[in-house]
Amino acid sequence: MADSCCESACGSETARADPRWRRVLWAALLKSLFMMGFSSWVLASAVLAFVNGTTPEPATLALTGGIQVLRQAVTELNTISTAAMQS
Repeated sequence: MADSCCESACGSETARADPRWRRVLWAALLKSLFMMGFSSWVLASAVLAFVNGTTPEPATLALTGGIQVLRQAVTELNTISTAAMQS
């Protein structure tokens, strides 16, 4: 086990040079940017609906719920595949 964070796999030069590691980081960045953009859109539409005195659009709520279900399914599948690879 590593004595400090700098000696762990995420801090080593080997891990940072690994193309798979870089792909994972880019995928995480793109996912974060997408989620931030989508969250901004949902917040803006909610504020606009509040200002206009209307209710939220059902399509917006359905899309948000669908994305959350999909995100959870991907997370679960990733957890299962990671556990299977470690066995």
